[in-house]
Amino acid sequence: MHVDGQDERNTGADSGMQPDAGSREQMYGQNFGTDQGMQTENGRQDQMFGQSTGGRVDPNNIAKRTRMVATLGVMAAISVILLVLGTLISINTVFFTAAASFLVGIAVVKYKFGAGLMIFLGCAVLDLLLNPDKFHVFLYLAMGGFILFGEGTYKLLEKAIINPKKRTAVHLVIRAGIFAAGYVPLIICLPRLFLTEEAMQKWFSYDWITWALIGAGIVAFFLYDIAYVFVKRTYMSFFR
Repeated sequence: MHVDGQDERNTGADSGMQPDAGSREQMYGQNFGTDQGMQTENGRQDQMFGQSTGGRVDPNNIAKRTRMVATLGVMAAISVILLVLGTLISINTVFFTAAASFLVGIAVVKYKFGAGLMIFLGCAVLDLLLNPDKFHVFLYLAMGGFILFGEGTYKLLEKAIINPKKRTAVHLVIRAGIFAAGYVPLIICLPRLFLTEEAMQKWFSYDWITWALIGAGIVAFFLYDIAYVFVKRTYMSFFR
């Protein structure tokens, strides 16, 4: 014997105990959105650090980054020592400053432009703070900037110019322009970085001395560039 009212009440109770289709989809959609958000966050962290695959940390990448940071720290320390020695041993100011600037270019070649820029700016600040001669930082900015932007422009020319000979010729003109932009203002505004006080008092009474120094700078450009290429190739052959 069937009681219709009782069946309807039972059916209503069962339907009340089970969530409807819309509620289930909403609940599952929230869970799926949470899982997707967690995966997106993990992917964002992986992209930021570049050290993990599938949410796991890659020990090889950590070791490479650690070696890079340690190497850059040593390069920066050596650069600062050379810059201070360039002031204490005044006769070798240009030599020590050039040696410190070479490390900027080596950092760009070995790692990337950002690594060289970091050493360049860090050493410039330390040179300004630690060096007794506060004007010396301008010499480092000129010589280190020549190396830094010379290497940076070459990386751009590698993508823009396929012909090696044409790329080398264009890069030579660019480097010469960068050198002139840093050297000529120093000769005009801060000749004391290159000459002693006695030499300045004796020679700057002549009108031709400025042009003579600019001519000497052209010769110095080629010597400086040749020395840098030699040091860079020697370093890379031993420590690549």
